[in-house]
Amino acid sequence: MSKEGKGVVAVALNRAGKAGETLADTIERILKKIRGGRNVVTTKLTDRDVEVIETMVKLDVFDSKSEAAAFFIHEGIEARNDLLEGLRPLIDKIRQIKEEAKQALKHPQTAETKEE
Repeated sequence: MSKEGKGVVAVALNRAGKAGETLADTIERILKKIRGGRNVVTTKLTDRDVEVIETMVKLDVFDSKSEAAAFFIHEGIEARNDLLEGLRPLIDKIRQIKEEAKQALKHPQTAETKEE
């Protein structure tokens, strides 16, 4: 296994140990969530990331590269959830401004009246 692959397993083992779960239990719990998903995303990965994913499949940790990639993406999002939650108000504001811009383009007179 590559150095990176060993690091991934170590992180997963550490996280599992803190939660009182085995690594297999942790992975299975997350895979249950992932397997219910129906979205397909095409992405570009570094050679290192592909090596880690392929190693996990060869070790029978995951059934496919797709499943492994979904697991690591999910874990990455969960690990940075604090950052994402901190951005939520800003994201909501951006969505609101975009919607207002669309409405202004559909109804130019209404937008002019608001400015006055």
